Amino acid sequence: MERRGRFLSIPWSPHPDPPPAGTTELRLHCTLTAEGMELARVDVRETASQVFVTVLARWAPAAAPGGAASEVAAAPASRKREATATLREPLGERTLVHAPHDAPPPQAPPHEAVPHDDPPR
Repeated sequence: MERRGRFLSIPWSPHPDPPPAGTTELRLHCTLTAEGMELARVDVRETASQVFVTVLARWAPAAAPGGAASEVAAAPASRKREATATLREPLGERTLVHAPHDAPPPQAPPHEAVPHDDPPR
């Protein structure tokens, strides 16, 4: 069965904050901001001076009643997620950059977000 939905960039924070300079694995905390969201992936782009991180959630508003979306709505604490991003080399003195996020704030209707369509196959 093909999974449909849209990708939304969501806010995140490093843990610990700030991450140690010697780390090659960033631990990221994020919160799914709407019913029907699931953590999809973490994208990392590295340069000599910066590390760009984007956390993407898949939003599928037509999730079946009683499924994962209903469980998320019933238990807001369960919306918190942790992800790990692996770096090619230690963070060092590079700046950690949050990609702009387009997810709605908690409790806001998902239609306020600016979605990214799934890439064509």
